Amino acid sequence: MIFATVVFRCDMLLLLGPLGLQLLLTKSISLWESLKCGISTTLLCIGLTTLVDTVMWRKLVWPEFNVFWFNSVLNRSSEWGGR
Repeated sequence: MIFATVVFRCDMLLLLGPLGLQLLLTKSISLWESLKCGISTTLLCIGLTTLVDTVMWRKLVWPEFNVFWFNSVLNRSSEWGGR
């Protein structure tokens, strides 16, 4: 699910968050283990999606970050709509 969260944007956090919280509250996994697993998997998935998209677009690109930057930081999401 961490892979899906990294690759398919943060919408998956709505599913992953409560599941992770349940695992922590029932002591099925420690906080340290969950952080270690989450961070390592996140970095691996960012690398994988960047590698695949860089090969496909023939330039260094991490699409999820580009979408976030364009829509949220630059506030230009309205440019994607039809006129």
